[in-house]
Amino acid sequence: VRWTMMGSHQQRRWTMTGSHQQRRWWHCCTSPNFITCTIIIHCIVFASTAFEQPTCSAQDTSLRDPNLQRHTFDIGYGEEEFDFYVTPDVSTFYQEEAGSKVPVTPKFNGISGKFVNLSPVRVEWYWDPGNGQKGILMATCPPFESVGTATFPTHKFYFTDSDGAILKRFVVVPGRSIYYYDPFEVVGDEQATRRNLELLTLDEYEKYEKHKRTMLFNEKYREITGRDYLPIYPRNKP
Repeated sequence: VRWTMMGSHQQRRWTMTGSHQQRRWWHCCTSPNFITCTIIIHCIVFASTAFEQPTCSAQDTSLRDPNLQRHTFDIGYGEEEFDFYVTPDVSTFYQEEAGSKVPVTPKFNGISGKFVNLSPVRVEWYWDPGNGQKGILMATCPPFESVGTATFPTHKFYFTDSDGAILKRFVVVPGRSIYYYDPFEVVGDEQATRRNLELLTLDEYEKYEKHKRTMLFNEKYREITGRDYLPIYPRNKP
């Protein structure tokens, strides 16, 4: 296909010469539908190559946060590894020498509260306003599930059965976010605990065991980081 400019300086126009097949090909390539399809194809190709790139520090070690510390531990399930985020010295946020600044404790002491039901029955979760007042229903917690809220130290909560009988009371303490109701564990008597667990079905026991493993891991997590581990452990890496 060949383009030729014809006409005066004020009235120039372009004419196209070439075979019938060449002209049809040119009109096809310059049609709006063709251009739109071409743009879409380029976008798809670009997106597919972008997805091949690492998306987080768990996949690209060059992006690894220096405050992630890998520790090896055994909480009864064999040797495991985990990357714990340890809060750095506050001075490093200001690019100053470690120890040159002292962190300030905020006046606001609100924390997250997570309350876990380790029983095979649905329970009701109440906030206890104290002073003999009637508890306020917060939520219903299914078997082997949890409920949560923003809360403060000294706040009180409790679980009840469907008849309103109190099963477990909780008092929120500073720095601790997770609280458990476990009707099977007999503290100091492992055999009695095992007999109680034999009442569970296999599916129920697997759910119970998953929460118990999370509880054990949380103690290790608190030991290293000073914080509670709120998700279920173990989690799949991204």
